[in-house]
Amino acid sequence: FRAVDPWDYVDTLWSGQGFVSLGIPVQSPQWLLDRAEMRNDYFGDPGAARATLAAAGRSAPVDVELTVQTQGSRDIYLELEQRVAGDLRAVGFNPKIRRLNPAQFSETVFEYKDYQLALGVLPPTSTTNSFLMALLHSSGRWNIAGHEDQLLDGMIEQQAAEFDPDRRRIQLQDIQRRVLEQAYLFSPITGTSRWVFDP
Repeated sequence: FRAVDPWDYVDTLWSGQGFVSLGIPVQSPQWLLDRAEMRNDYFGDPGAARATLAAAGRSAPVDVELTVQTQGSRDIYLELEQRVAGDLRAVGFNPKIRRLNPAQFSETVFEYKDYQLALGVLPPTSTTNSFLMALLHSSGRWNIAGHEDQLLDGMIEQQAAEFDPDRRRIQLQDIQRRVLEQAYLFSPITGTSRWVFDP
């Protein structure tokens, strides 16, 4: 995560139309971690990325496979792939690209979890709990990282039962910090959509 600067991708590839997050649907932007905290604590520090590799006793270049979901009609994902691969190379990784169509990507990443790093579209979820329970809970249908994180599971379950919006906001922010600290996932580009319902 320290090797990449997703805000640069948003600004240059998406013309500033989006934001960096975990991709969790929330009822208010205040429930998300702010840009300053995310950028300062988790991303955009190539020097820290190089130091982490060195501290792990890894000499550059370190081979890593980047599995990418291709979209036939949109070259922007291939541009993102090149930017991420370039940022990884700059700190000492040697990314090998594996491009898969959406069906192959879904099967490989979400079903078999046969990847090191994956760059693609997340399964659709419409609520905070559907995202957390399906994608981040250890027993979730699409447990992205294939982890068994009991601390995170407890945090997810606790916020799901919380009715006070202020306490839930704090709980959700702590969940986001845990996910970023463990490097389970993030969304380099998150768009917004508004839904209107006629009562």
